[in-house]
Amino acid sequence: MSKARKPASKTPSKPAATGGKAASSTANSANANASNANASNAHLAESVAGPASALTGPMDVGGANVVESSEAGGYYCEHTLFSTLDEASKPGSSVVQGEGGPLAGFLHLPDDEQTYDKAEVADQAKRHENTRKVVGAAFRGYFDQISLRGGVADGEPYRILITGFGTFMDSIQNNPTGDFAAHEENLTAAMQAGFGDALIGGPEQVNVAQTDRFLQRAKQGGGAEVAEYYTATWKYQVQEPATCDVRDVLITAVRLPVTDQAIDPQSPGSVQDAMNEFGPQAVLSMGVVPDSDFSEQTYRAETRADDQNLRSDENRRRSHGSSEPTREHESRGLANAIRAGSGSVGKAP
Repeated sequence: MSKARKPASKTPSKPAATGGKAASSTANSANANASNANASNAHLAESVAGPASALTGPMDVGGANVVESSEAGGYYCEHTLFSTLDEASKPGSSVVQGEGGPLAGFLHLPDDEQTYDKAEVADQAKRHENTRKVVGAAFRGYFDQISLRGGVADGEPYRILITGFGTFMDSIQNNPTGDFAAHEENLTAAMQAGFGDALIGGPEQVNVAQTDRFLQRAKQGGGAEVAEYYTATWKYQVQEPATCDVRDVLITAVRLPVTDQAIDPQSPGSVQDAMNEFGPQAVLSMGVVPDSDFSEQTYRAETRADDQNLRSDENRRRSHGSSEPTREHESRGLANAIRAGSGSVGKAP
């Protein structure tokens, strides 16, 4: 749903650079640095994901806490959601119109200690235990809505696009969203959580030529940040609940850089480019909420986005910090999918 929006005040979107967890030579300077880092990340958290007052509707997804949020923050996360919903609302879009709007949404993940550490994650299952459940619920809810409303022909696969981000400024060194998307075992565990015994096949990597084409195109379109890109498509087989027929499900995972290239419809490697390339019936984009003390272990299913601080001219799109909103999109497609799928986590259809 897209509509014009009256200008409104919002938290400034450009976050201050964060220093991470740098050590200090004295206790006083260490305490000062820690205080500054926490204050900076607190501002960054609100810039990225909006104020806590926008949260509603807690959901328990296998022990993971999920809320609906109407304020995605006015920066790249919100701009990604706005761009995704904008693309999904165009005539001829492959994205299914589900209950509550297009099957496209943005999920904010909580951070963890590894978010601020460049080291390779040794235990994917431990780091992403709850994320696997929440994403699995979304996959299941999307599957059921596509089955109900998608009009996908017999023998044709269901296609879901999932995106995460890479590093961000000097603070986010190992983004949990990009880390999740770039490891097949996380996607497989999510499918297992959402479908249980009804998941009867996979994973199998497919469409390699297509993902390579997208990746090469993306890497030709930007600067040093293009090293953040990753993409792969994995095929699974799920037994349809109503007919017991077997349906292929293609999960395409893309890790995006936190740059304008990710949201500009004219840029190769943008989220819009990925939607046009892979033709998904549903899209799940993800970002992280920096918190530093790790007290905020809540997942946020964003339900609206506007174009504040998003400059559009000559069909190009850039994120910056000095414009009022003029348009917005709303969709509860993701929130509804998680809510519907949460009761099926670990169960067969």
